[in-house]
Amino acid sequence: MPPVRWPHPGWPTIGLILVWFLALLLAALVPALIVSPTASAAPGSKVLLAFLSTVAGAAIMAGVGVVLHRMHNTPIAWSFGLVPAITVFIGGIIIAMTKLF
Repeated sequence: MPPVRWPHPGWPTIGLILVWFLALLLAALVPALIVSPTASAAPGSKVLLAFLSTVAGAAIMAGVGVVLHRMHNTPIAWSFGLVPAITVFIGGIIIAMTKLF
């Protein structure tokens, strides 16, 4: 039986994964610092700023997925960026609407 060949990611791939993680923090943690998750309502300007932070983080996450897909030509790289980005974006919409209405 041949030995298992584990992938050895290069520094550009590791750097992009780090960027993806920072974008996840931008999309999830920064809005929680702007508008408290336990608050039942918040001013519209703060909710908009928090939502824009979520959108920016989701866009960066999706962009990292596209770049990784182009680098490695594997569908899992595309999914790595796009699925969490869509999830965070939809969650941001839901949270923003509950804070506004």
